[in-house]
Amino acid sequence: MSTRTKYEQLAKNVIQRARRRGAQQAEVYLELGRQSSCRVRDGEIQDLTEATSKGLGLRVVCNQRLGFAFTSDFDPTGLNQFADRAVDLASAAAPHRLNGLPNAEDLGTPSDVGELYDPKVASLQPDWKIKAALEMERAGKAVDSRIVAFDSVGAGEQVAEVIIASSEGFVGGYSGTYAFMYAAPVASDGRRRWRPTEASCRPRSGATKSGSSTSSNPPKKSAGRRPSARCECWAQRRSRASGRR
Repeated sequence: MSTRTKYEQLAKNVIQRARRRGAQQAEVYLELGRQSSCRVRDGEIQDLTEATSKGLGLRVVCNQRLGFAFTSDFDPTGLNQFADRAVDLASAAAPHRLNGLPNAEDLGTPSDVGELYDPKVASLQPDWKIKAALEMERAGKAVDSRIVAFDSVGAGEQVAEVIIASSEGFVGGYSGTYAFMYAAPVASDGRRRWRPTEASCRPRSGATKSGSSTSSNPPKKSAGRRPSARCECWAQRRSRASGRR
């Protein structure tokens, strides 16, 4: 049995348990994932994080009363008690005529959103993010002698599996991967310092995070110009802030 099939069946079992306990409708959202990230500073690892997560949310409707519960315990006995608790919570809620789940006609056919999972990202070696972050810091300082430091430099990846099931006839899910790199340089001309403004850190078309572009044609360096036209002078900002006190 594949991982997808295993968790789809688990979601169906939770819905069936809730229905047996008196729920007219039930819906499950299940997610599993792992995340890993690294931050570096001055050629040294500043922070290295790896984590896994899983969770299941259950929404039930009993006599126009809505109940919701969440758990990270996937043991069958624990899931039965969890489904019972969601139904009990619904019985204590106030009824409302608009409480209800979308039916099969409302749900329709799921749209094709394209391929969200890249096996190459899922199988990346654990040290790729360390090497990438260190290389970004080294390459960034080599671009211009006025880049003297970085507020932050990092990289990481995320892999997730999502399952959605409803008593109204829908069961589906998807797998997804996400990889990112970011760098926030600090530049100085010897008298003043510039840091990236909030606007310059927003991802643009073809960007990953904090303005780090995935384009294969990075912008050319222009001699004699400020390190960034969208960077605000740090000294000027501090001066304005002092003047407001």
